[in-house]
Amino acid sequence: MGNCLCGGDGAPAGEREARDMLAPAGLEGYAVTLARAGFDRREALEALEEADFGAVEAFTGRPIPPGHRKGILQAARRYAASGSDGTGGGGGGRSAAT
Repeated sequence: MGNCLCGGDGAPAGEREARDMLAPAGLEGYAVTLARAGFDRREALEALEEADFGAVEAFTGRPIPPGHRKGILQAARRYAASGSDGTGGGGGGRSAAT
């Protein structure tokens, strides 16, 4: 399988990132679709917008129903909000320690 950056579960790193974002919403079945369309990094997943779904569908050939789109977008917002939890997201909320 070429240059797969796979984790212990055998999934490519980007697919794993998408699955981590989608799993709490029960929509992890779309992880491969998003990763194949280039939404395979935390920054891209956090920036996902409604307008991106047309391109995702065109690129992958997989339709995403309107209700699932809303769930994916909600998951993306929650994922972005959790970015400062020490998982590599921004650390902008730190106060100076003396």
